[in-house]
Amino acid sequence: MKEKEQETIIITVTVAIIAAALLYGIYISTGPIPPPSTLYLTANLFPIQGGNYFTGYMGNRPITNSTFYGVVQPNGTECIDKVVIRLFNYTTQGLSKPEVITDPKQVAAIYNNYSGFTSSLDIQVTIPAGYTLLCPDIVNATK
Repeated sequence: MKEKEQETIIITVTVAIIAAALLYGIYISTGPIPPPSTLYLTANLFPIQGGNYFTGYMGNRPITNSTFYGVVQPNGTECIDKVVIRLFNYTTQGLSKPEVITDPKQVAAIYNNYSGFTSSLDIQVTIPAGYTLLCPDIVNATK
């Protein structure tokens, strides 16, 4: 009899664990998408370059080069608060003089158009999905 009771308890606990895991999976997959979280880099990795990708236009001129600068945080990390861009100049067939962009919406738009970053130490920076290097004031200004 004891063996039968132990077997019943084991089956009941196993079914309960599986059911809880399934319900948690359903909850996670149907819940609201969380806002981007911060994932700051150590300050010595700044400035960072946007990957060698076409990033869109500023006015009607293509952005061809972007360098992101930030603000050092108390814990020694840094978050992006401005970007220096160079646009392609059709007249000279070269790059324009660097332009500093501090408008939060423009900074966020340029940042969001890159899919890869390289730090000033020539290290490839990978940003997990749902995370951002943008400072909170930049993120809040784009909501």
